[in-house]
Amino acid sequence: IKTIDLETWAIEVLHEHPMTSKKFNTIKIVVTGPLRYSKRKGLIDSDPWQKEEMEYTHLFKKKQIKPSSKMIFYSDEIVNLFEELERGYAKNHNVVNLGLKLNFDLGLRVGELCALKWSDVDFQNHTIFIHRQEDSTGKVVDYVKSDSSAGYRELDLTDKAMEILHRIRRNRKVLTEFLFSDETGKRFNKNSFEHRLARAEKKLGWKQGELKYTHCIRRTVASNMNANGFPIEEIRRWLGHTNKE
Repeated sequence: IKTIDLETWAIEVLHEHPMTSKKFNTIKIVVTGPLRYSKRKGLIDSDPWQKEEMEYTHLFKKKQIKPSSKMIFYSDEIVNLFEELERGYAKNHNVVNLGLKLNFDLGLRVGELCALKWSDVDFQNHTIFIHRQEDSTGKVVDYVKSDSSAGYRELDLTDKAMEILHRIRRNRKVLTEFLFSDETGKRFNKNSFEHRLARAEKKLGWKQGELKYTHCIRRTVASNMNANGFPIEEIRRWLGHTNKE
């Protein structure tokens, strides 16, 4: 098997089935897997796929960007979603349900949301300090995505947000340092929030292509602030962006 054979195969596949690089990486396992195995078994001296660069990446289909209308939650969707989250909380007291509701006020990155601690909340002055997040390895670290002064911010808490925080603290049997943890004290991670949101949307009858993600909550908050006349610089500060662009 020569490199040119593999390149021809890749080109034929991409011509017949246009796909993104992510999808093709899954498809090509049918070839790369046996080649790696053959090399380990000593049946071939080298893996031809790794031997040299092949010319096929220009055929990748670019990932389509969803239209802006699907990037935010609309008012009626939020009402229905909140009802489902409340049903979920009533059923098993999973605080992730309340965390998702809270984020429609805060607009945090999901990594920032799941890393919140009680020490970040100033109940007297109704503020919360954002300066920590769960990173790509799953660890909680004391910096935010931009790793700049813009990311460290103090946000005002609305009455609705304060009510949610009081509910969490009042109803918890085990109160740990993190806002969002299970009954054993284990912190809920980013996946917990993403999966719960997806389950709630599916419960409401949303189809797979219609599902909106945790980052859409963040865009919704920004859109609402803009619609209510907040200056773009204030929206930038609230979201923790480095610049207003």
